[in-house]
Amino acid sequence: MCEIQTLCNKPNVGFVVQCKDCKLITVVFEMVSISRTVKEFHQLLADAHACYDHYSGQISDVNFRDIPFWQLTPNICLVLSINDLLNLMELLELSKAKLIQNSLIGTLSLN
Repeated sequence: MCEIQTLCNKPNVGFVVQCKDCKLITVVFEMVSISRTVKEFHQLLADAHACYDHYSGQISDVNFRDIPFWQLTPNICLVLSINDLLNLMELLELSKAKLIQNSLIGTLSLN
């Protein structure tokens, strides 16, 4: 059984947790739960930034969900609004910062 630690929790947006043993990261956002390795988590964050950079100047209604963000399966695509994308990026960025903090704390000597 996994022992998890919370990397980020934003009420009404989602949360990100990581298993202390296998290091798998689970992102729960809106109605979607996505589990990724650390490398895949960083790629998800990069994809979110790239998507925002591409669509941010093109969208007139920031709440309308018309941005095809991520293909979950061949038949299911996660579609977001600009505001959704900003919320997801903030959730992922805060989680990334916590991962870095945990990594730095882990390298400190106990002497």
